Amino acid sequence: MKKVLFISEQIPFRQNAGHRVRIFNLLRCLEGSVQLHCVSLEAVEPSSCELDIKCELHHVRLQRPKLLKSFANLWRRLMPYASERKAINQLIDLVTPDVVWLEFGFLGHLIPMIRRKEIPVVMSTHNVESYLYQMEWLKSFSAFQRIVRLPFLALNRFHERYFFRLADKVVAISEKDCMYYRHFIPEGRLSVVPNFRINDFGAVPKLEAPSPYLCIVGSLGAFQNYQGVVYFVQSVWPRLKLRYPELLLYIVGAPPRQDTPQATALRDLATGSPGVIMTGEVDSTIPYVKGAIASVVPIFDGSGTRTKVVESVACGVPVVSTTIGAEGLPFENGQSILIANSVQSFVDSLVALIENPELGESIAARAYKLYEKDLGYEANKARLELLLGVR
Repeated sequence: MKKVLFISEQIPFRQNAGHRVRIFNLLRCLEGSVQLHCVSLEAVEPSSCELDIKCELHHVRLQRPKLLKSFANLWRRLMPYASERKAINQLIDLVTPDVVWLEFGFLGHLIPMIRRKEIPVVMSTHNVESYLYQMEWLKSFSAFQRIVRLPFLALNRFHERYFFRLADKVVAISEKDCMYYRHFIPEGRLSVVPNFRINDFGAVPKLEAPSPYLCIVGSLGAFQNYQGVVYFVQSVWPRLKLRYPELLLYIVGAPPRQDTPQATALRDLATGSPGVIMTGEVDSTIPYVKGAIASVVPIFDGSGTRTKVVESVACGVPVVSTTIGAEGLPFENGQSILIANSVQSFVDSLVALIENPELGESIAARAYKLYEKDLGYEANKARLELLLGVR
């Protein structure tokens, strides 16, 4: 049985952020097919949480250089921290893996160190990070923020184009991301493993809310999620609330950092918008999604695919999303999802679902069939086994 050293950050946390959901589901699919050794890189004291997966779990405490945090992060785009390099070299010598799997694009700086040991490397990405930095840079609040963020944008582009070329396989989560990587990575080294979700929450009860509600799920520290929530609450929600006074909107996810202008702006916006409930970070998003009339995905920027869409479909809840929010997923507008790219189309789609519950049920049922075919456990276990050469 092949030994795989799977390296990521904060592996034990089975929480709601899309990247953590993806990690857990990847490991669940690999369990039993390979001998798993998981490395959790953490900038804080390692968590005592146990990972409910058959594997050897190793914690590596990252000791940042004694520089400002931002400069330490810039440094890490070019080379590992000394503590990181030493710990991973020791683990490779201990485990003697057949493959090292790096989960997150920003771990590309580890590839040269691993390749020197003549071990194949799989570089698995969650997004095209340079594209996200570019969008955030373009939509910065001030000229000063643009100046500060420019080195990160340039360094992320360099990071991808230099380090990813050294990997034996690069895994993207959508065909669109693959198109970007094809500019500097040969086709034969690219694979797509979409965001998927193992449906293991059948017994989770839905939220018993005081009134019918819609939900938006996503970490609001990510600018694309923040931007989408502000757009929806400012432009779409007042028109829905006027028509349905009892309707509620749950915004489920970790808020922006408290010391940022985004946190203040969002707090003021939610306070001044009747029927809007911000939950903050929760133990599980599933009850909120299960009880909703619809899951709303107002994402206008980003790459990859959205776990929140797959999760909503797996819960049997219809999704109303922008084109970009549903990008890379096999759902068809009007059949298995409703696409809305303007205020009026969001209002029309949501009114249709509120007024006609049967429409929502039929859309959710067709979407679930596609989920079972392409975005569930069996399909992606087969993809991963083929990728690692274990079938």
